[in-house]
Amino acid sequence: QTPNDFVHVSWPGLVGVVSGMNRQGLSVANLVVLHQRAKIAPGTPVLFAMRHMLERADSTEAAVALLRSLSRTGPQNYAIADAQSAVAIETWVERFKVRRMDKGVVAIANGFDEPRRGPRRGRYRRMMAMATMWSRHDSDSLVHILRDVALASMNVQAILFTPALQKLEISINAQPAAKGPYTSLLIEPLFRRPK
Repeated sequence: QTPNDFVHVSWPGLVGVVSGMNRQGLSVANLVVLHQRAKIAPGTPVLFAMRHMLERADSTEAAVALLRSLSRTGPQNYAIADAQSAVAIETWVERFKVRRMDKGVVAIANGFDEPRRGPRRGRYRRMMAMATMWSRHDSDSLVHILRDVALASMNVQAILFTPALQKLEISINAQPAAKGPYTSLLIEPLFRRPK
């Protein structure tokens, strides 16, 4: 199988993928899991797992199946979406928990079991509360949510993915990155081969 073309947001010298979108519109992002005393195990490093999903999967479900099949090295959360669906996944060496959209929304932050056990005023609960305030989830409302919940010292990139349009809105120039400004990028022209 020929690998899918994809784009990803990275830094010079970083091997692997932190977040990206492929030609089919599959979008993947990861979030470090905080406050877990993890035993690290041999397996596929997170940034290579991300690249593997973009190269080999063409839908959310295919990416979930692929990630499930890999040996995982430590705790990590993922957000995966295509034009029709989105999931949040909590993983660890022995853990693989998928949360699907509810009323058009799925969210994930930097912990496990946040819908049930997250702090009342935690980032996950704030995201969900704000998401219910808007009838539409457009770029403006999503940027507002990201700005509110960003971890100032850790938020070095913020990306809004629009898989159906193959569009990214990226902020990487300041911390927290979620505060913007955002630059829009249509990725389809990047995949055109020169004649």
